[in-house]
Amino acid sequence: MDLPISLAKVLPRESSGSSASKGFNYQKNWAICLMLKLHCNESDYAVLFDFHEDIVAVTKFAEKHSLDFYQVKTISSGNYSANDFFKTGKTKELNNKKTVVGKLAANYINFKEESRSLNLVTNACFSSKICSDVDSTEKKPANTFKPEFVESLKKKLHAELGVGEIDNILEILFIKRSSLSLDDQRSHTLGRVTDFLRLKCPQGKGKPYLFYDTLFNVASEKNAKKVAINSALSINDILDLKAISRCDILKLIESYDNYIHPSKIIEEIIKDAAESYSERININKNARMYNVDIMDPENEPVKELSAFLRYRIDELSLMNFESIIHYANSVVTSIPLDLRAKIPKEENYLYAAALYEIKRYEWSV
Repeated sequence: MDLPISLAKVLPRESSGSSASKGFNYQKNWAICLMLKLHCNESDYAVLFDFHEDIVAVTKFAEKHSLDFYQVKTISSGNYSANDFFKTGKTKELNNKKTVVGKLAANYINFKEESRSLNLVTNACFSSKICSDVDSTEKKPANTFKPEFVESLKKKLHAELGVGEIDNILEILFIKRSSLSLDDQRSHTLGRVTDFLRLKCPQGKGKPYLFYDTLFNVASEKNAKKVAINSALSINDILDLKAISRCDILKLIESYDNYIHPSKIIEEIIKDAAESYSERININKNARMYNVDIMDPENEPVKELSAFLRYRIDELSLMNFESIIHYANSVVTSIPLDLRAKIPKEENYLYAAALYEIKRYEWSV
């Protein structure tokens, strides 16, 4: 997926990189549901996390990019009121106050040619002062808002943005109550992931929760990547740091479709590499330990080790070695000292990790 050049030209208004909380997790889970929908309906797309807006969906049709901006807000009780719409927050970098709706509307000013919609999404019902049918989860355009609220909206936007395009902004402004639960958001999102995988790969051998956990962890990484205010980024930088694209989802689907249970991988490693009973016990113990470690999204050193092992295995070839044992030893020998220092494990652990990744690589090609 390529991105419109305007995303690189317009500098971020605030530093990005959000902390973990129920609200921020809700944004990521909601974005996962959005990606699943885009994957079914769009030929090409990318979703940006905490870059210009909470969530930005980029789609392309006939060489034209479209941008859909989403502010995702959560409240633990009560309705989403007009006052919530007009709340202001003082940023650390800018000594001025931006309302919720003003921040959202500013995206139209910055990306006029590509802006398709400006969306405020919340887990709560909207106040009856904003719109009718407050319990509906249907997307509501601004022309369905209560007239009194529309007048307040116009005044606030005009005062904050000082532009003569308020009517154009209101044409693409929408609100939506999400059906995604705040308190049970993981289970609800996992259910949608499961339905998606049944549709896309009904014969898939993987576990839906692993697909979900991987996608959520990647979204968390993208969301947390720091981008300083007024940082100039290339399109490739933005894709690498802040986006998940259709290509990324396709790779995850492929992994799900070709999933091999860790116990099967370890069984094959032992068959090919264990020459004695003690080696069998040793490899089994360390390979299982490595499998647990790579499933831990907070274990950065092992994630770095795994990435390095896959890189080296891809560079080398088993055909250049007498056996998988020599292959694994060669890969382990090439692990940099600074990376070894981050992983306080015995050499047997590194050896078992290399065997594990070699076997996974063999089955993926």
